[in-house]
Amino acid sequence: MGWAAACGPHSDPWFLEQRVRFRGVTLNSLIAEALRKALSAGDGIELSVASRSYAFHCGEAGGLASAAGVPGVRAPELWDDISDAYETGDVRLLWDILDELESRRRRGEDHQAPCGPDEMEAPEFDAALGEALRSKNANDGLRYSLMIGFMAGLMFRHQDPEEEPYGPVRDKILRGYETGSDHLLGQAHGSIGFAVRMTDPASFASQAEARRIYQAMFQRMRRVQNFGLRSVRAGDPAIYAQRYLWINYRLSSQGDAAASEDA
Repeated sequence: MGWAAACGPHSDPWFLEQRVRFRGVTLNSLIAEALRKALSAGDGIELSVASRSYAFHCGEAGGLASAAGVPGVRAPELWDDISDAYETGDVRLLWDILDELESRRRRGEDHQAPCGPDEMEAPEFDAALGEALRSKNANDGLRYSLMIGFMAGLMFRHQDPEEEPYGPVRDKILRGYETGSDHLLGQAHGSIGFAVRMTDPASFASQAEARRIYQAMFQRMRRVQNFGLRSVRAGDPAIYAQRYLWINYRLSSQGDAAASEDA
């Protein structure tokens, strides 16, 4: 499949609604809706579009589940279940997840997205969008769609295009994906990179606390980057992060080592 077919502009109705739909519904309902759209992606739709739709909505469901911290069906967290189902093509698992979400809804169990520390949000966005752009550059259209969908779900709290700081960024990502605009995607990536720099723990935390935050940050970024490839990348420790984060992490560790030697 050529690049135009795999990663070209997206103007299908299933995609156009993404920028305006996250209002007044529960997180379980959002995840279930994304999975239904993934599972029905082949109904009467041209194959390449259906594949992109399936990937996008699986990613969307995974991003929502990640942001919400929803418990899993087989794995401890639901986004790992969705990742594994997508990676292995286990459609049965997706149906099992959907059935479980419906059961939780009937029991009145819903999940609210935790208000996590700000220093984690921007690096997660950077990890997901960076993975999407690397996939795009590698002509891997399905993984590109998967990770853009993941971004849409992960950023569900920022669906208002006018609401700073991330509403305009999310809107640019989706419009860039829809239209094939590298310029919009680059602008969004630059804004997220700036946010990562502004929340760098080296600027506000002690050395010991900064090291703890960096370690948690890198672990989370690796999990995000490996969504949909958990098994394939199980033995790969690679983490793509801004170079200055690695430098500051090493400096924070060296400071603790020096203090230990002095003691």
